[in-house]
Amino acid sequence: IAAFIISTNLYQVVENHKGLEEKGTVMNMTMIYKRVQLLALLLMVGCGSAEVKPTTDICKIKKHWRDNVFQVLINDKPINDHWYIHSEALDITKRLAADNKCMN
Repeated sequence: IAAFIISTNLYQVVENHKGLEEKGTVMNMTMIYKRVQLLALLLMVGCGSAEVKPTTDICKIKKHWRDNVFQVLINDKPINDHWYIHSEALDITKRLAADNKCMN
């Protein structure tokens, strides 16, 4: 949208200068207009997002052998050394799944 507004405003400036006797000024404005259009096109094409591939990593929670706390695992490896209560561990796995770090 911004590129369209910029190109439209620049086109109006070029149209206003067409009545001038100096062809050099109109030529310069036309060249600038074309360059802005090219940059706007590159901006629209270059900023496209790539397709997100879903991960195959698995999120799990593991209960501590003695206490009622849980550790979050991805592919059977702990994500850190912290232990959480059950609801926090589930929230972490859901957040990791939302960020495409693992499947919940």
